[in-house]
Amino acid sequence: MQAIARYAGMSKRTLYCLFSSRTALLRAYMDRVSGQFIQPLSDNETDLPIAERLNRLLSGNARQEGYGLPLEILRAVMTQVPACPEMGRDLVDRLMRRDLEILTKELERGARRGEIEVEDIGRTAALLLDMVRPWPLESLLDPMRLATPQEFDARREFAIRVLLEGIGSFRTS
Repeated sequence: MQAIARYAGMSKRTLYCLFSSRTALLRAYMDRVSGQFIQPLSDNETDLPIAERLNRLLSGNARQEGYGLPLEILRAVMTQVPACPEMGRDLVDRLMRRDLEILTKELERGARRGEIEVEDIGRTAALLLDMVRPWPLESLLDPMRLATPQEFDARREFAIRVLLEGIGSFRTS
């Protein structure tokens, strides 16, 4: 709770006055941030080539440390999951599944336009998200291994290129 209070800029006592439990606090936080990650593209962005659309989609809103949540919050959620498994489901449903749905819709747009040809768009979207998002365990165990924003950007750009070139039907025009 101390890390959460510090991140929120208040005391632990204030947090406990505002929220009945750590679980209630973490759920409120997830409610607040669930719409701050991947956002659908604006109408004028949908005319861009697919590589640029994917890049904007996956970088338009700053992700906290590349994982969607600050490591302290991610740690706090993980410690609550054994006692409150629905919190883990909330994290998956509110943050991860939402990102997957938005990315799937963009890949479907690319398929409709003939920019890409893939057998399973949902699995393709999941694969791209897996490539873009770093595996958090190393950073949770050793925060010094946390990638820089530039490293995250390079990873995202490389993941998009690997996906589009790897499916073999990417058209640059």
